[in-house]
Amino acid sequence: MEASDSTFDEERKRILSPENQFENAEEEETKKDGSSLPAASFNYVNSIVGSGIIGMAYALNQAGILMGLILILGLGVVTDYSLIILIKASRISGTQSYQGVMNAAFGKVGYTVLSILQFVYPFIAMVSYNVIVGDTITKVIIYYVGLESGSIFGRRELIISLTTLLFSLPLSLCDGMAKFARVSLLSLIVTGFVLFSIIFRLFTLGPFVPQSSDAWVLAKPGITQAVAIASFAYMCHHSTFLLYGSLKQPTESRWARLTHASVFTSALIEIFFALFGYATFTGFVQGDLLENYCRGDHLMNAARIMFCLTILLTAPIECFVARDLIMSTLLERKTNEDGSFTGTNNFLPKIIVTFSLVIATCLISFSTDCLSIVLEFNGVFAAIPLAYILPAICYLRLEPSPWKSWRKLPALLMAFFGIIMSLSGLVMIFVNWGVNSTCSHGVEMNYCPIWVNSTRSNS
Repeated sequence: MEASDSTFDEERKRILSPENQFENAEEEETKKDGSSLPAASFNYVNSIVGSGIIGMAYALNQAGILMGLILILGLGVVTDYSLIILIKASRISGTQSYQGVMNAAFGKVGYTVLSILQFVYPFIAMVSYNVIVGDTITKVIIYYVGLESGSIFGRRELIISLTTLLFSLPLSLCDGMAKFARVSLLSLIVTGFVLFSIIFRLFTLGPFVPQSSDAWVLAKPGITQAVAIASFAYMCHHSTFLLYGSLKQPTESRWARLTHASVFTSALIEIFFALFGYATFTGFVQGDLLENYCRGDHLMNAARIMFCLTILLTAPIECFVARDLIMSTLLERKTNEDGSFTGTNNFLPKIIVTFSLVIATCLISFSTDCLSIVLEFNGVFAAIPLAYILPAICYLRLEPSPWKSWRKLPALLMAFFGIIMSLSGLVMIFVNWGVNSTCSHGVEMNYCPIWVNSTRSNS
């Protein structure tokens, strides 16, 4: 154990050495190939805009219309800053990964904490994907197949199990992310279609939906829940260094320009989803916005199917992240100690870990049909620390200027903000557990019969 700690300390000294920093800088300066700013921005936006967007209307409902918009914009600014200082910290330390930055700043303890959080985030994300699939696909199947209420073939647990066995598990057993390169383009196309459908239904379904009594209240007490959900929606720090490394001539100035443009674009998309979704259903909006639409809505059923398709193709990517963390840490350490495994490329351990992850997330998703509580959990336990707390404290530790300097003040404020939001969010999850853990999955909304009769009479 002492030898291992000694090796770890030597590695830390090496990555912090001026010679190593100079070599890394020289390599970056001489790098000619890579993505242009527009191409990199396309991938950047796709890495931010994910399943969390259908929870943004609920976040707006939790915080109030004005406070919610301020939070979405404010968190966009904070996310922008955290992504920039994370790259600055990597250049200061001469490292080229999030793990390397944490290693340089806090040694083995920091590396271990980051590894745990980077496992928790994709693991809970996989649970949220199953919840989305179970909520949306079940409603579509019940309507088009004509299943009776309570039929075993219309139970969300069965639908989640089938999609897991037929799609998630086989795709998760693939070797890596290369085969999913085209998913980003498909995902953005589907996002555009879903947003168009939401806007269209604002004017065609919205007039039939009664407004809640607190529909246009400017501020509400659910600020911490809104921050957790929005933080999950903005989370992209696990792919930061992949994006930075793919950039042609990666410099801090070019990275800053790319980050500003991409985060701003993503913030607009999330605001559109939040505003148009909330304006349609006001205080009746659910954590999964698609749950608010009627079963017989062919347009929204198409949006449901397309959105779930991208979810099923995205879930394996999250599984790869969680699997690789396990394979490269726990299993590799076991190999070094007793020779039980032959390495991270061993076929049998990969099958066992993948199967365990997919089945575990499948079973956990049976426990709730409320997407909001899953998004809040991931936001509080993983997204906020990964996006705000860790980048800030790494920058504070590695940046050579004094702690009280104005240069470090934004990072210090961001760290305090993240810590306060995580702690208060954790408290609010348990305080509001009874409310957040009950949803109206599969229940046809009261306004749907009126809307269906109106559309039939007009046609």
